[in-house]
Amino acid sequence: MAPPTSSARALHDLLDDVNGRIANNKKTGQNAWVDVAGAPLESSEFVDFHTEAVALLREVLDALSTLPTGSRGRFARYVPAWWNALIQPTKHWGADYAKLIDQPSLDMLGSLADVVEVQSGPSNPHTVEILKKSVDQLLRDVDATPDIPDAVRAQIRADLNHIAWLLGHVDTFGVQHAVAEVEKVAGRVVAEAVKRPKSGLKELALGLAAVLALLAPATENLETIVGNVRSVFGIEAATSPQQDLVQSTVVQVYDQCTTKELTAGPAADGNGHVPAEQLLEEEAPSHAG
Repeated sequence: MAPPTSSARALHDLLDDVNGRIANNKKTGQNAWVDVAGAPLESSEFVDFHTEAVALLREVLDALSTLPTGSRGRFARYVPAWWNALIQPTKHWGADYAKLIDQPSLDMLGSLADVVEVQSGPSNPHTVEILKKSVDQLLRDVDATPDIPDAVRAQIRADLNHIAWLLGHVDTFGVQHAVAEVEKVAGRVVAEAVKRPKSGLKELALGLAAVLALLAPATENLETIVGNVRSVFGIEAATSPQQDLVQSTVVQVYDQCTTKELTAGPAADGNGHVPAEQLLEEEAPSHAG
């Protein structure tokens, strides 16, 4: 089964799972959450899990804010029920109760997921594979990159480790949630690079931009990705390819994420570039889930 593609879907499926354990197995809310999280209630692992579940609701609210006024109003009436299901402020988790959330409220969350997924369009089916490979490489890069203050390096490393954790729980928290965290890290690295333009943060920022470009559902050839990243950062091509930071960084990310040689071949275009989506399809015939 494929992981949820939207945070609304992930939250719906998670609440539905907890609800079902309460109803079908006569469990308390506490025991149902512990079962789903796979960790004792007062453990740090459980805190991590439930905190991430609450974070899903934040992303659902962000998605809700993009809808037309009428649709937004209809869905917004159910937001308190979704929040209440996560927090249960008026009930003791150890008490017996019949359900976590009523079915109409849960169904509306599922309907919102349908709307959000149609609005977002198709996603790249190889997103999880790309992110796993790129996060591994970025963790090595952040340790090897010079001129980064220790506190900044530690924060970036912590952010990347968080993404790695999410990718290990992608069947629960979904693909969109992991991608959103990558976007946050990219923003943080760009902000730090602006403050320290002569540090190695610039190359990290370019690498993260290349990763996000690879996640596009219709990824084109390597030349297109280089051009997109170059355009966003306003960096012209260097006279010497060996000195072209954008080209070298994007090639490194592309090569790491596809694990294919970037050479001309029967499927390459006239410039010797193989379409990225073809490389990914050959490298990863099936996606996570």
